Amino acid sequence: MHLLSCADPDQPLRLVQPRTAGLEYFVAHSQGQLYILTNANGAANYQLMTAPLHTPCSAHWKPLVPERPGTAVEDLEVYASHAVLYERQQGRPAVSVLNLLAQASKAADSEQQAAGVFQDSPAALTSKQQQTAHVVVEVCNALPTSQRQQHELEQEKRQQQQQQKLQHEENQQAVSQQQRQQQQQQPGAIVAEHPQPAQPQLATLSFPSWALSIQPGANPDYHTRTVRLHVASPVHPQHVYDYHLDTGHLQLLGAEQVHRHDPEQYVCQVQHATAADGTQVMTVKAEACLHGHQSGTLVELVPVFPQQQFTYAGACCSCAYPVSVRIRRTVLCSSLQHAWTS
Repeated sequence: MHLLSCADPDQPLRLVQPRTAGLEYFVAHSQGQLYILTNANGAANYQLMTAPLHTPCSAHWKPLVPERPGTAVEDLEVYASHAVLYERQQGRPAVSVLNLLAQASKAADSEQQAAGVFQDSPAALTSKQQQTAHVVVEVCNALPTSQRQQHELEQEKRQQQQQQKLQHEENQQAVSQQQRQQQQQQPGAIVAEHPQPAQPQLATLSFPSWALSIQPGANPDYHTRTVRLHVASPVHPQHVYDYHLDTGHLQLLGAEQVHRHDPEQYVCQVQHATAADGTQVMTVKAEACLHGHQSGTLVELVPVFPQQQFTYAGACCSCAYPVSVRIRRTVLCSSLQHAWTS
C-alpha cells in the first residue's frame, strides 16, 4: 500500500510496508497518524496499531488495541476524533468505539513519564511547582541540623526507590525484547520496538439481543459527530441507528416497514457448535412453518430481506405472508412436481 499527499500530489508515492509473506494490513489516516488494522505478530483475529505518517514502515508500528480473546476485528472506520471497530464477539456482530483524542493524550502522558519528565527535580516541574519546590528548599535550609539530616536521608531513600523501580522496568523491557525476537520467526511477524500499552478505553455499543447483522451506513464526513449504523436479523427488517460520538448515545431513527409482517410469528435461534478441529462455529436458524395455498403444500420458510419472490410448482408466486422468504425444506405431495430454492 502506498500513500499520496493530497496537499502536494506531485510528491512521489510513499510505501507503507513492503510485501511480507503472511502479513496483511489495512491503513486509515487521521490527525497525522496512521491507524493500521493488521495480523502482525501472529494476531490471527487482527489488532489495531499506529504509526507516524512520516515513518509508516512496520518497524514503527505501535499496538493500540491488541488482539483480544474471542474478538475478531472485521473492519475499521477512522474519523477526526474517534475510531470505530466492526467486530465479532463470540461470533456475534459488535461495534466498539475508541476516543482517539483521549487516547493520544494518555499516550503522551505515558511517554513523558517514561522519559522522566515528571521526576522530582525543579527543572522538570511547572512554574507553579518550581515555586513550591523553591519554598520547600528554603524551609529545609532553615531547619535544625538534626531535622535537616533526617530530611536528606528520606530524600536519599526516595531516590533509591526510584532507581530500583527504573531497574525493574528495564528488566521487564529486556524480557519483552527477547519475546519479540522469538516472535520474529513467525510468518508475518514484525518486531515492535515499543512496550505494550495499557488497555485502551473501548466503548462497546449495546444493541437489541436480536441484532445479528450490523453494517455501517453512509458516513462520508470526516468530522462527523454521529455514526450511522444499519441493524437487522433474519426476522427483523433493517433498523437505522445514529451513534453520538460525544455523548455515547445510541439513537433509533426508524425501521423498514414490511406490510403485515410480525417478527414475533417467527423463531430465530442462535446455536454454537464445535467443529472437528475445535473451532467454535455459530449458526443462525430462523424459520416459520406456513401452509401454502396450492395443493395443501407444507413449506418451511426462512425470511430474507430485502423482499424477493420465490418459485415453486413451476410458477412464480407470492408467499401467503407478505414477507420475503426462501424455501428451507419442502414436503412434496403428488400434485407438486418441482421445487426450487431461491
